[in-house]
Amino acid sequence: MTVPAGAACALVQTRVVEIVTLASVVVVGVEVEARFDELAGVVPAAWRTVFERAGEIEGRVGDTFTEVSTSLGDGRYRELLGARVDVSAPVPVGMRRLELPAARWVGGHEPVPVERVADAFGVMQAWATANGEQPDGVLLDDGYRPDGDRLHTLHVRLR
Repeated sequence: MTVPAGAACALVQTRVVEIVTLASVVVVGVEVEARFDELAGVVPAAWRTVFERAGEIEGRVGDTFTEVSTSLGDGRYRELLGARVDVSAPVPVGMRRLELPAARWVGGHEPVPVERVADAFGVMQAWATANGEQPDGVLLDDGYRPDGDRLHTLHVRLR
């Protein structure tokens, strides 16, 4: 279904998709950079490190962990795997801090299980493009847990 840019929402494959504004998001965690076909090997290892060191991440906001994916072009991606934190939270040695400023995002859909995350991101990006918006290559995925994933809440940042 094509909806004019700025419209409140559209039903896409039983998910309500809309443009939302998120306040700034600060994530502290482990960063990896790899080609798309290498991510399946490096990301799980990075998650193990994050979960082993989770007690070092102070000022956590919420009880799940977050992945921020940034397309670098040429099939390369930078992934920051960690936790949302207060803006003043310290950064443990060997970890990185990323602050995403307030921005417009495609979001508002119902949470999805981890095995549907990639498909849901594809639907969201296609919806944005079909409605005159431009995703900027940053994806936000909340829902990881050391004892097993919960449903994931996804957002696609817009230019």
